[in-house]
Amino acid sequence: MSFVTFTLTAVIFPTIIGYILIRRLLPSITLPTGVWIALGYGMGTGILTQLMLLLAIGKVPLTLAPIAIGMLSIGLLALIKRNSSSERIQLNPRLPDPDQKIDLISVFCKSYIILCVLYVIFRAIHIPLYTWDAYSCNGFKAKALYFEQSLSLLHNMPHYEYPLHVPFLQVWASISANMWHDQWIKIFFPLYTLALITVLHFTLRLHVSKQWALFGLAVILSSNLYVYHSTISYRDITLAYYVNTSIAMLLLWMKSRQNSLLLTAGIFTGFATFVKLDAAGYLLVLMSMMFFLVVFDRSMKLPAKVRHFFLFTLPAVLICLVYNIYKILVIEPRIPAVEGEKMSFDLFSVKIKLGLDTLVKLQTVLGRIFENLFFSGNWSVIWLLFAISLIHLRSIKVTAEIRILLYAIVAFMGIQILGYTLTQYYFWIAQTNTSLSRHLLHYFPIVVSLMVLINGGELVDQSDD
Repeated sequence: MSFVTFTLTAVIFPTIIGYILIRRLLPSITLPTGVWIALGYGMGTGILTQLMLLLAIGKVPLTLAPIAIGMLSIGLLALIKRNSSSERIQLNPRLPDPDQKIDLISVFCKSYIILCVLYVIFRAIHIPLYTWDAYSCNGFKAKALYFEQSLSLLHNMPHYEYPLHVPFLQVWASISANMWHDQWIKIFFPLYTLALITVLHFTLRLHVSKQWALFGLAVILSSNLYVYHSTISYRDITLAYYVNTSIAMLLLWMKSRQNSLLLTAGIFTGFATFVKLDAAGYLLVLMSMMFFLVVFDRSMKLPAKVRHFFLFTLPAVLICLVYNIYKILVIEPRIPAVEGEKMSFDLFSVKIKLGLDTLVKLQTVLGRIFENLFFSGNWSVIWLLFAISLIHLRSIKVTAEIRILLYAIVAFMGIQILGYTLTQYYFWIAQTNTSLSRHLLHYFPIVVSLMVLINGGELVDQSDD
C-alpha cells in the first residue's frame, strides 16, 4: 500500500467525518477553512476512538468494515440533520492585516513555524517507535489489540488502566495500512501539533495583531520539549491538543455567546480524558473554569447559568465515565491482587498522605518545579518571559480572557502541586523529572497565549483609541 492511500484512510477519512460533525455542531459560526479542518481532525479522531471502544465493548471485531461503517453512519446522520439557525456570526480579528506591506517579523515567524512543522512531520514518519513509553504504554498495547482485534488481552498488558485513545489510533493506522508499520502509526502526533497551532492562531488573532499571534506560535515551537514530543508516540501532545482546544472553545464562547461552542468544548474535554489519566484532574479544572464563567456573568439568570454549565459538563463527564466504568467493572476484576499502591496518575486511585513531612515534600516539589521551568533546557527562556509579562499586567486593561487564562494556569499548576505533595505520586517528582516536564507540556500553550494577550493587548488597545 502506498503512503498516499494510507493517509487517505487513516487521516483524511476520520477528518472528513469530524469536519462534517463540527460544522453541524457549530452551524451559526463562520470560521476559516483551516480552523474547520483543525477542529474536524480532533473531532474525527476522537469520535473514531470512542467508536472503537464501543465496538470492542460490544465484542465486535476491530476490523476495517465495522469501524468504517460506523464512521460513515455517524457522518451521514450528521448530514441529514438540518441547521436550525440561518444566522451566521463572523468572528473577526481585532486588527486587520496590513495591505500590501512586507512585515519582516511575520515573515520570520511564518518561516520558522513552517520549518518546525515540516521537521516534526518528517521526523515522526521516518523514525520508528523507539522511546520507552511509546512502546510500553502505547505501541505494545496497540500491536496486541491490532492482531487480537479485541480487548481480550487488555488485562494482561502493561498499564492496562491507561486510556486507549492513542493505542486505538495506532490500531486504526495499522488497519488502514493492512499491516503493522512502526513508522506510519506515528503520523497522528505531528498533525495534532499542526491542528493545535492552527486553532491557537485563530483564537489569538481575535485579540491581538497578526505579528503577536505568529510570535506566540513561534514561541511555542521554540520549546525543545514541545517539538520533540510532536515527533514521538507519547500521549502528551495529543492531550495538549484537546485541553488547549477546549479552552480555546470557551474563549470563543465568551466572545460570541454561541452555546454550541460549550457543547463542543465539553466533547473535546471528554476526549481528553480518554487520552491520559491525568485529564480526569484537568476535567475538574475545566469544570471549575466553566463554573466561574457562569457564576460571575451578571447578565445571565440562574436557570441559564445552570443550563450553560451542564451543557459543557455533561458530555465531558459522560465520555469520561464510559471507559472508566468498563475498566472498573470488566478489566480490574481480572487483575491479580498485588501489594503496594498504584503509581499511575489515576484520579480514581488517589490516596491522600498527610504527615510531618508534608512541608518538606512541598518544599521539594516547589524546588523541582522552579528548577524545571528555568534551568531544565526544555523551555528556552519562555517561562522567564512569562514571569516578566505578569509584571506588565498592572499597565494594561485586564480582560476577561486574561483573567480566565490566568486562573486556568494557576489551577493546572495548583492541582499538580497538590497531587505531587499530598499523594503517593510524590515519587514522580522526588525521583524523576520527566513526569513534571510532560505535565507542564499539557497546558504550556495557554501559558504562551496568556503572555501574548498581556503584551499584545496593549498594542491593540492603543490602536483602538
